[in-house]
Amino acid sequence: MEDCAKREREEETGYRCDKLVKLGSFHETMSQLTRKIHIFLGENAVKMDHPLRERDENEEIEVVLVDLDDAVKMVKEGKVISMGTSLAIMLTKGRKCRSCLK
Repeated sequence: MEDCAKREREEETGYRCDKLVKLGSFHETMSQLTRKIHIFLGENAVKMDHPLRERDENEEIEVVLVDLDDAVKMVKEGKVISMGTSLAIMLTKGRKCRSCLK
């Protein structure tokens, strides 16, 4: 699964990272228990010099770099509308807060 997450991140964002940490696996809704999302945190991300592939013409992906605290604020303000993205941001914030307490 990590290989798939790594490939997807590189293809969709153009970034590589040193380490992937699995934050969890979730079903989007109870009515779709066959559809599961897996959320990973990539640490020490670096922009790749050459993307792995060109995006399809119907793909509308914009990579925006945002500080974690600003991303959390955007989730709370309803500016992030993707459930998976919102969950990933909040799980990352929770992970960072726990590591500060150790």
